[in-house]
Amino acid sequence: MVFLSICYFQLNSIAQLNWSASIDSVSVLSSPRSVDLNNDGIKDVVIGSGTDSAYSNYGVVAINGANGQVLWTTPTRDEIFSSANF
Repeated sequence: MVFLSICYFQLNSIAQLNWSASIDSVSVLSSPRSVDLNNDGIKDVVIGSGTDSAYSNYGVVAINGANGQVLWTTPTRDEIFSSANF
């Protein structure tokens, strides 16, 4: 079983962990892409993931940049290797 963990740090005079997110049974080979998906002025994180040659409920995952909650997922029939393009 594979777990995805993403940590978001705010860099100012002191590095501070703002949030972290974990998603069960996901492997990631793509680079994360940051984009404001929900128009709140904070960049969210989109990753391509999934399982090689197998159906996955987490083929593409969007994570809220404000709190680390999953905004949405898109199932895929194979692993996503490329990064999101917006």
